[in-house]
Amino acid sequence: MPLEKHYSLVHADKVIDLIQERLDSDYRISIRAWSNGREQGYHLESFDGNKRACVFAQQRNSDQLLVVCGIHTEFDIQTNQPTDGVWEHRQVFAYDKEAANQIVAWLTDQIVGPHDRKETIADRNR
Repeated sequence: MPLEKHYSLVHADKVIDLIQERLDSDYRISIRAWSNGREQGYHLESFDGNKRACVFAQQRNSDQLLVVCGIHTEFDIQTNQPTDGVWEHRQVFAYDKEAANQIVAWLTDQIVGPHDRKETIADRNR
């Protein structure tokens, strides 16, 4: 009997495939599991100096994709959970392609951020 992935990972897996198609092989990105108890998805983190990270998953009540982007220090080191400040700027996309484009643009420094922050929440609290 073949193993079946949980339905909540179907769209997240499609996004991973699209990201891999779009990323230049020069970028060093790690992938880890992410879950907040309701949504299951992935945590991506860039190791190319910018230390950008994001989590994404299929939203629990729909087929839409939830995307949360920030600096790696804005995600818990053990659980990959974003801080409340980053969570406030989460985005929801109707299509896998839109989510993948946003994630790649964020991780590769093509945009300042989905919420146009020029500093991190941690920077403001120093």
